Parts: sequence; C-alpha cells; structure tokens
Amino acid sequence: MIIRLIRWIFTNVIGVTTVSGENRADDRTPLADSAAVLWEEARRQVSSQVDEVDVLRNRSVAILSIASLVAGLFGGRIVTTHHHPAYVTAAIAGALVCFGLSVIAIIVVLAPRKKKWKFSENLSSYFDDLNRGDLRPLDVTGMLAQHSEVSRQANQTVLDGIYPWFTVACVLVGIQVVAWGVAIL
Repeated sequence: MIIRLIRWIFTNVIGVTTVSGENRADDRTPLADSAAVLWEEARRQVSSQVDEVDVLRNRSVAILSIASLVAGLFGGRIVTTHHHPAYVTAAIAGALVCFGLSVIAIIVVLAPRKKKWKFSENLSSYFDDLNRGDLRPLDVTGMLAQHSEVSRQANQTVLDGIYPWFTVACVLVGIQVVAWGVAIL
C-alpha cells in the first residue's frame, strides 16, 4: 500500500516513472509545462468569447423586449385615435420604421453562424497519430493551443461584425422612444 502511494506520488506529482529499473522524465519538461500554460490560456480565451457571445445575445433579447414594449404601449394608445396632425403621423411612421429595423438588427445578432464560429477542433488526426503510437502529450497540448488561438482570432472577427448591429438596434430603439414621445406630446 505504501509502495503504491510512493509510486503514485512519483508518477503523478513529480513526473518520474521507473521503466526497467531506469528513471526517466515523462514529458514534464519546461517545454511541456509551457505548452500546458499556452493550452490553458487558449481555452480560457475561447471560453471568454463564448461568454461574450452569450452576454451579447442576452442583451439583444432585452433590447428587443424593450422595443416591443414601447411599441405596444405607445402604439396601442395613439393608433386608436383617428385624427392626427401631420407631425404625429410622421412620428408614428418613424417609430414603426425604427421598430422594424431594430427587429431586423437584432435578428442579425441572434442568427446562428454555425459555419463561422470555431469553438471545437476535428480530433480525427489525433486519433490517427494515437493509433500509430506517434502521439505525445506535448504535441497534443501544443497543437490544441495553436488551434484554439486560430479559432479565437476567427471568432473575434465574427464577434466584431456583430457588435455594430447591436449598436444600430440600440440607437433605433432610442429613436423609436423619442418618436413615440413626440407622437404623444
């Protein structure tokens, strides 16, 4: 029991195993540790992007809800009266146009971009290397870190393209509120 514990400590904590009476280091070199740090950082960055996409989509749904509430509240009151001055009719038309355009902008933000997002990697090449016996943990860690960085850069381009649509939706909702206010006053 104690011998197993000592072997486990040497193998899992220190990184030294005994093979045929000879000690050797198991990929526990500074290079392997550096690759592990890079892989961890790459995973953290991609995970951060996933969270950023979720937050942006949640905010978009909130903006859409606000636009719908404002249109429903003000539009229901004003449209029921039949006689409007010209500026009220123009304000109502402007508010409805802004509402429609904000809905389109939010749909652009919320629409899935399955072919553009890169949050995973095809692991088939790793399995081929594993079956041939050519796969070392250092290689896997390094390749996954490199792929994650490429994915992060590609995802950032997509994310940067979504933010202007969100900004447009926010501005349109603001203009819609002002237009409804003009129509009421």
